[in-house]
Amino acid sequence: MALQFIVQTQSSNEISACLGKLAESIELFQVSSALWGISIPSKVVDVVGEDRICNSLAKFNFYNLYAGEWRYA
Repeated sequence: MALQFIVQTQSSNEISACLGKLAESIELFQVSSALWGISIPSKVVDVVGEDRICNSLAKFNFYNLYAGEWRYA
């Protein structure tokens, strides 16, 4: 299953830095001045794992669209 998040940060560069090489395989788009959307395809989740992705984003406040909940840094 693909993952979709809303991440609270001022810059997409911060998200890309945390995700490292994984950032090349995701869709990243600005929602508002301090919110960024991330869509991670199923094939990437299957290889990397949801836990690793969430751990990479742990320094941010982010909303998991499927779980319907915020995770706070």
